[in-house]
Amino acid sequence: MVKRGINIIVSNERFSIKNILLVLLIIILAYLMYKIVDIMLILFASYVLACSFNPIVDKLEQKMPRNVATGLVLTIAVIIMLLILTPALIIAIKEMYGFLKDLPDTLKQVTHFVETSKIGAISLKSFIDVDALINNISATSKNILGGFKDFTAALSQWITVIIAVALSTYYWVSEKVYVKKRFLMFFPNENKTKADKITHNLSTQIGGYMIAQLSVMFAAGLFTSIGLIIIGVKSWFVLGLMTAIFDIFPIIGPIIAGVIALLMNIQGGPITAVLIVVVFFAAQWLQNAWARPIVYSKFLDINPVIIVMALLIAAKFLGFWGVILAPAMAAVVCTLIDELYIKPINEKS
Repeated sequence: MVKRGINIIVSNERFSIKNILLVLLIIILAYLMYKIVDIMLILFASYVLACSFNPIVDKLEQKMPRNVATGLVLTIAVIIMLLILTPALIIAIKEMYGFLKDLPDTLKQVTHFVETSKIGAISLKSFIDVDALINNISATSKNILGGFKDFTAALSQWITVIIAVALSTYYWVSEKVYVKKRFLMFFPNENKTKADKITHNLSTQIGGYMIAQLSVMFAAGLFTSIGLIIIGVKSWFVLGLMTAIFDIFPIIGPIIAGVIALLMNIQGGPITAVLIVVVFFAAQWLQNAWARPIVYSKFLDINPVIIVMALLIAAKFLGFWGVILAPAMAAVVCTLIDELYIKPINEKS
């Protein structure tokens, strides 16, 4: 009896020491990953892209070597991206230059409109502080210009990151079988099948997220562009593309795009401003009430609230790239919880 009690104490001590060491190891790994968070985000971004490209490459692999299929798919993706972004960037620069050039005249028009307009017998000036309005418009314009200058100054760094992501993506996709085999080596034989299933579900979930997100972004840009064409806004292409890109940031993104649209067309007067606001509200309503539910229900199984929470946490700790990748990270966490915790409980019950 005494011996049995001693054995229990020893085993409990071993169990406790094992848990303590495991917790310490996790803390150390988390700290090291935080220190190299930029590299980890690049690797994760490439993994997310690989999950999206893998199904296409898997089909092409039946007709050509996998490395050739991977190179072909990535090349086509880069060409499509350049064909879309290059003209848009050129037009955006022209629009920005024109906006800044006409800004003094625009401010005069705004001042004149506020000072001379009336709502019934009441002057609009009594509702609006003209000086504060002008200062806000000027400050916002300077911030946009400053952000654009910062972007162009950091362009070489962006190019380096894009090249690193592209090369990592090529490796993830072309060496899919090798990487998977090496990964499964870390698991005991009895757990290899489950680990393989979880990684497959992770890839499917992340790939589904990418398709869903791109589809929803396209819908946002399309609806906005159509609305802007209808009301006669000349810069509809740039603003539609900008809306699609900014839509990766839920709630905040469309608001930023709308503010930029108002600033770029402020010389059109109050009627144009109201119509632009209506277009952006209508486009967001169509996207959220129709496009997003249909697309997400088909490709993704994550509550939007979880995605918003992931965005807030990522913005706090991981910065810009963390926000971009936050929904994919949420997909990973939700899939792991589902596979490792929820499904085993349901199977037992």
